[in-house]
Amino acid sequence: MRTSEPPTGEVTLMFTDIEGSTRNWDTYQEQFHPVLERHNALLRLAIAEHTGYEVKTIRDSFMVAFASPAAAASCALQMQQAIEGEIFPGIGTLRVRIGLHLGELTPYEGDYFGPVVNRTARIESAAHGEQEFPLEPLSAPPAGTPPELCRAFPSVQLFEERARAVRPAFELNAENLSAVGEICRRLDGLPLAIELTAALVRGLTAQQILPRLQDRFKFLASTRRDL
Repeated sequence: MRTSEPPTGEVTLMFTDIEGSTRNWDTYQEQFHPVLERHNALLRLAIAEHTGYEVKTIRDSFMVAFASPAAAASCALQMQQAIEGEIFPGIGTLRVRIGLHLGELTPYEGDYFGPVVNRTARIESAAHGEQEFPLEPLSAPPAGTPPELCRAFPSVQLFEERARAVRPAFELNAENLSAVGEICRRLDGLPLAIELTAALVRGLTAQQILPRLQDRFKFLASTRRDL
């Protein structure tokens, strides 16, 4: 279901566009209109299923905001897989570029402005279709894993690495290992979701992040089956 209100605070922005869209318009002209309509429908379906807020759309370019980084990451995966699995009449296949970036944002009249928006746009423009993020999930601690064993899981190690990138003093310890392990489990080991969530340690502890995930990420259990 699409959210009707733009998220505020820690927001994950998504920018997308069709790689080579100008060339496609020049080549296929009017024939490209139904292709664009189908592309937009597939992306809007993914956005709605992940409670995204569609900020604006200009031809084949989308700007979307998410309250949770895991929702953004799973939405991006669904978009790519939907586009990859579609054969567009008269065109064949398309490649979609997607850029994601998390930052502190406050909406103004339903839109966003500032450095976070600019960085997201640069990430998207530097990407190539199908190359934005790793698709394979990392191993995550099963529910009930003892804290001392969580450190051995690749997803937990990635969380620690990305957390240190934004807060060098961060370290895994007896106080936060259980929370970090549970975060990685709730994120299904998705690398991009883990990286985006780890960035929250700039202002929150792992123990404070975890409760925020409990209500927002219930969709992941069903989403994972479709990946």
